[in-house]
Amino acid sequence: MLARFLVDNGLPPPVHHTGKVALERDSIRRNARTALGLRVVTATAADLRDRARRLTNQLRPLLQTPPHANWRRRIGNIPT
Repeated sequence: MLARFLVDNGLPPPVHHTGKVALERDSIRRNARTALGLRVVTATAADLRDRARRLTNQLRPLLQTPPHANWRRRIGNIPT
């Protein structure tokens, strides 16, 4: 239901990561993206479940404006 709501409002579906290993891996990737000048947005399960419309409204402007000007040149350095 939430994924459909986000997609219907022009946003990508959510990705759910749980557990310590996922948290550590996500932290490394998030920090690498931030170092490249990209914007990183974090949402909790409660944000997705209880505040989806507010989250959607917060994300839409971020998706409509370009991130750091040099991100395309440096994108190959992001860990996966």
